Amino acid sequence: MPAARLDARDVSRRYAGGRGVAGVSLSVRAGELLGVVGPNGSGKSTLLRVLSTLEAPTSGRVAWFGVTDRRSPAVRRRLGVATDVPAHFDRLTGWQNAWFFASQYGLPAAAARERLDGLFAWAGLDQARDVPVAGYSLGMRRRLSLVEACCHQPDLLLLDEPTLALDEEGEVDLAWQLRRLAARGTGVLLATNDPRLAAVCDGLVRLDGGRMAAVELASR
Repeated sequence: MPAARLDARDVSRRYAGGRGVAGVSLSVRAGELLGVVGPNGSGKSTLLRVLSTLEAPTSGRVAWFGVTDRRSPAVRRRLGVATDVPAHFDRLTGWQNAWFFASQYGLPAAAARERLDGLFAWAGLDQARDVPVAGYSLGMRRRLSLVEACCHQPDLLLLDEPTLALDEEGEVDLAWQLRRLAARGTGVLLATNDPRLAAVCDGLVRLDGGRMAAVELASR
């Protein structure tokens, strides 16, 4: 078995009032697409924020590519992350936003241009690439977040509700893109309430009340 791109053991993250997650263990290997599912308030977004290095766990252990330091640049440049709330520079165009992310990941200009051209076409944002993000709809912002998360061909991709505000065609395209990335060796972890997206995952971790309720493997 290939080494885990992500390995979480007994991870907890608690907030005031008791909300959060507790005792979650999971792993994602190269080429694996793992889904985290559960009702609203079950802790999916909290878990994704911890596993994407944005927050530290209250307890437990997380290793990315065998490294436990969530602040390590060597870890973060191998991650692609799209949270449940898109964050962009509204005064900049979609292309300028994506170019900023590509440059932060250290992509050479020629490679960045080629990859962004392809990703903007895939995301259906070609005609809006020179439009300030302030004029984007929520769905367009979500698609731009996916472009930014994938621009450097990450080894581990973490997505929170990636089909939110996407139309049916966008959902199908995203599922195809994720399977294509997994086939190339990218490990993918996504939190979703979309049954169609959950159906393309290799396995599912179900959360309920912040705790693991079940682990399911795909039947295919």
